[in-house]
Amino acid sequence: MRANRYASPLDWDTLASMSARAILGIACATLLVATSSAAQTNDPAAAAIGRGVAFLRVEVPKWRKDHPCYSCHNNGDATRALLVAGARGHDIGDSLDDTITFLKDPSKWDQNKAPGGLDDKTLARIQFASALAVAERHGRAASTDLQAAAKAAGCRTRNFPVEGRDHVEGEVTYRTNPPTSGNHNINPAPDGVYEPGNTPAKENYVHTLEHGRVLFQYAPGLPARRVSQLETLFNERDGYHVAVFENNTKMPVEFAATAWLQQLTCPKFNDRVFDAARAFRARYTDKAPEFIP
Repeated sequence: MRANRYASPLDWDTLASMSARAILGIACATLLVATSSAAQTNDPAAAAIGRGVAFLRVEVPKWRKDHPCYSCHNNGDATRALLVAGARGHDIGDSLDDTITFLKDPSKWDQNKAPGGLDDKTLARIQFASALAVAERHGRAASTDLQAAAKAAGCRTRNFPVEGRDHVEGEVTYRTNPPTSGNHNINPAPDGVYEPGNTPAKENYVHTLEHGRVLFQYAPGLPARRVSQLETLFNERDGYHVAVFENNTKMPVEFAATAWLQQLTCPKFNDRVFDAARAFRARYTDKAPEFIP
């Protein structure tokens, strides 16, 4: 494996995480009171967070439907909370699609006052700008649309349910090819570009997926020119949370990108595959149950 250096992300994620904890805390506290008679789970904290995320998934898009405006608390604070929740493996569905479309057009931010509502444009700009920055950080406001890029390349995107997260010894049989989740070896595969024939065991790189990595895999026998282009793609972001290697699961395609619960498969490796891979990387890097720098 070749050495890899990258810069650790800071800036808006720190703010977003603080905001997320505050917003989710309020949502969870409200829901815990409302559901005090609900059945107990093995992990009450996780269950409370899940209920908080579920609450915000409804509340954020509902606000726009019920009011003729976007708000600082729903489309700023709560949006950042949902983005962080999504990055940590929670299902946020399409709850932010309308908000992200709004945030990506700053020319509309000052035209957003509801009749009789407050009109603090400075606060609104700060809230919307910070939410947009976090959305960009997590690939939700990327200029290249993943579905469009995948279609242009003749690729397919799929989302799968979780197959497990336990540490185990020995070989594991996965239901997706290449794998997108499941029980795995205790040692994750490091980021980097691996030489052909030196691919880590699938049980190790599934653990890597759980840490928010994106894996670019190519079929054995791919021309050296294409492998070199994948290395260039890896270096575009200094290899941040990415691994590139020759597939070892006999996948039925020439190229695949995987993230936790997510898969991009391309039957034929053509020049448009790179845009699809970039869009996949932008959308799913660091979106897994565990964030490991």
